[in-house]
Amino acid sequence: MQQVFKSLPESYQRGMPNYPVPAILIGKLAVNNSVKEQALGTELLVDALFRAVRASQEIDIYAVRVDAIDSQAKEFYLQHEFIPFLDNQLSLFLPIESILQQFVV
Repeated sequence: MQQVFKSLPESYQRGMPNYPVPAILIGKLAVNNSVKEQALGTELLVDALFRAVRASQEIDIYAVRVDAIDSQAKEFYLQHEFIPFLDNQLSLFLPIESILQQFVV
């Protein structure tokens, strides 16, 4: 349990609960290469984040987590304000609070 906290950047370790951090893991989020320039990946991500926010209204969720398949995918998530874990640079998270600042629910 303590290992999870150590993988978060220090500024996110403060105020964390003493139990496993509740998070939603987004599985593979990808679009076909033939439509990459149409921003469908961003639309899929926004839809997934909106669903996470809706779920967080009923259950306690601290963050949305993704495991980027490569550095290009990581860059996509970084552009959307995801934060890399310290122990695995291809795993990233976005706190629900940050998402809520972008959505009016």
